[in-house]
Amino acid sequence: MSGAIASISRPRFLCLLRRYLEDDREHLGAMLETANALRETNGWPWYVLVQSYATNGGVARWNTFLEQANGAERIRWECLFADDPDDIDAAEDRLCALSEEFAARRWLSRTRPALLTSLRRVHALGGPDAMALVWNTLPEAQALLCWLKTFPMIGDKYARNMCMDVAHPLIRDHVALDHRLNRIC
Repeated sequence: MSGAIASISRPRFLCLLRRYLEDDREHLGAMLETANALRETNGWPWYVLVQSYATNGGVARWNTFLEQANGAERIRWECLFADDPDDIDAAEDRLCALSEEFAARRWLSRTRPALLTSLRRVHALGGPDAMALVWNTLPEAQALLCWLKTFPMIGDKYARNMCMDVAHPLIRDHVALDHRLNRIC
């Protein structure tokens, strides 16, 4: 836990959190709507997994990739496997080239191998829809978080973030303590 969060009492933290949530209710509502909409799209588990690797080390390149380069479309599972759904090597080559555009350069040597390993794992599962079935059939939050942490470089914070990004019902009462909450302390 960061020093700023760890040094305040639980009642004080809850008071600050309530004030923040009240002040930001409209924005948080919009975020929840976006998360629910994302969870309704085909391939959402793949998207949030790629996003986790892409934003390791910062979000600027990822946001630019999404906004200026039609990135969300280009990383879709169907686009990576456009020529042949079984040609994992061609999909890996496409994703490797795309990662040059979206991943933080200083972490690329770490995130790219993890991303490519995850591509192969999701492919072995049967693709993002099969991954969604696993994701949605795990019985409790802890089981879901433990399963997500079996992907390379996905720890507690990223596993929670991935679930928060899609407002997953098992994780709605969890909070990933990171930069999104530091400003309230």
